[in-house]
Amino acid sequence: MAAKITQARTYEKKIKKAMSSLGVQKDGFDIPIGILAQLLLDYQNIKEDFEANGAHLNIKTADGGLKKNPTVAVLENLRKDILSYCDKLCITPKALKTEAEMTKEPSALEKALSSFGK
Repeated sequence: MAAKITQARTYEKKIKKAMSSLGVQKDGFDIPIGILAQLLLDYQNIKEDFEANGAHLNIKTADGGLKKNPTVAVLENLRKDILSYCDKLCITPKALKTEAEMTKEPSALEKALSSFGK
């Protein structure tokens, strides 16, 4: 089992390494990388605490009914935020594909067709 990550800085290093291997690392991304690293650490800590406390998806209300455990909602929101930052930093397959399409050199046909509209 991998060692538990206890600092956001460790996640920052992993994110930068992944971005470098994909060719999308740029110096100006330090702030969003730092935010993503903190989100990942928060997610890990909250998830571990949730699991240690029984991982109950529902909790009882005052009137005896059930409602969604607020911790589940927090984890869901963190996952959405993490995915959003990963997309912005081009470290998801979809974002990487979109980035590649945007930087692709237009074909000779595309160049010729675009010159007709001028």
